[in-house]
Amino acid sequence: MNETWQVLKRVLPWVGALIFLAGFGWSAVSLWRQGLDPSPAYVLPLALLAAPLSLHLSARRFQDVAALYAADYDYPGAARVVIYGSLANLLPLPGALLVRVGALRARIGTRRSLFANGLAALYWLATSLLLLGAALLLVGQRGPGLAFAFGGLLTAAAAGAGALASGASARACSRLLLTQSLLSLVNLLRLWLICLALGFLVSPVLPAAVAVGGIFASASGIAPGGIGIAEAIGALIAGYLQQEPELGFAMAALNRVLSWALLGPALLWFSRAGEPDAADKTT
Repeated sequence: MNETWQVLKRVLPWVGALIFLAGFGWSAVSLWRQGLDPSPAYVLPLALLAAPLSLHLSARRFQDVAALYAADYDYPGAARVVIYGSLANLLPLPGALLVRVGALRARIGTRRSLFANGLAALYWLATSLLLLGAALLLVGQRGPGLAFAFGGLLTAAAAGAGALASGASARACSRLLLTQSLLSLVNLLRLWLICLALGFLVSPVLPAAVAVGGIFASASGIAPGGIGIAEAIGALIAGYLQQEPELGFAMAALNRVLSWALLGPALLWFSRAGEPDAADKTT
């Protein structure tokens, strides 16, 4: 059994990458054959506003995570941790989590570092569920909307209560929840702008649902950062919502590519802010 699992751990990341590449080609060809009418005007706000804002909020979120247990992280250092984590996610391992946990381990210990990063992940899920619930309510889907919104509130409340019981700062918990709410909202905006750039006017339900699907893909551990899995889930969600499955795949894939495109320039910029300290380098 252990040998089988070891083989799967080596093979699954490559399967995810293959799904991503093959699906990207399939979605591009399918959308083009359908008479794709892209709107380049939406590319500029995506590249110059939404993507950099995501990186900025991710760095602020890491600062808030560190502050849960009274650790202090300066902004350039937090940004480098986020960038290194994103780069590490390109490897066949849960790179982002290892980098974030390692960066905090020297300051608050391994147990608290794991707990703090787990809280951030639960807040990510909670805020995304709330946004999905709000999107459903916006289009008149009252039952599902209330169910998802309640699930988000329950997740946030349970995570916050657990954090406070472990000795985390109440103020830092509130700040982390606010930062994550803004980050989840920006991610939804990114996905919606991608739809508009591809020439599709969709309700906010599709990008909100694809965002939630991406969280479960990342948490599955099947492939680094959920590559290939998030995109496949996006296609299934789009099909379920009576949209083109290839649009769901393309949304998630282009959102990932957009993040990758920002990593190089961001790394060069924040490297000028100074060398990472010992805690930055701890992995």
